Amino acid sequence: MDEASQNGGTTTATGTTSGAGGGGGSVKGVNHNAGSGAENTPMLTKPRLTELVREVDTTTQLDEDVEELLLQIIDDFVEDTVKSTSAFAKHRKSNKIEVRDVQLHFERKYNMWIPGFGTDELRPYKRAAVTEAHKQRLALIRKTIKKY
Repeated sequence: MDEASQNGGTTTATGTTSGAGGGGGSVKGVNHNAGSGAENTPMLTKPRLTELVREVDTTTQLDEDVEELLLQIIDDFVEDTVKSTSAFAKHRKSNKIEVRDVQLHFERKYNMWIPGFGTDELRPYKRAAVTEAHKQRLALIRKTIKKY
């Protein structure tokens, strides 16, 4: 398996992708054509997963079923991200996936913004809508506090 796949980089049919962990640069990869059988190639291997787990905690051992489940989740996550970001790139009439496509996918699907990639603009903080019930509770608390 190539280095880009083991390190979490993604590849597309064009062979280049801007990954969220790539710092905005292109990652050269293997062409994934439907006829080549590359669809069954895992994004992460069991030895690499074990190595990643040991980096977090040296005493942790993964059960065989847990390894299989984690590998499947990783593959599904990467596949979903590549499909979605490819659609965003197509919408921009581009044949390259860029960092902003990945950012848009993460922001829309997971409400997640990864700072340090692409634009360094300050993200406005979205305040949660204050419900009428919350306002009433706050008023009751203030009233109770004034008594003492």
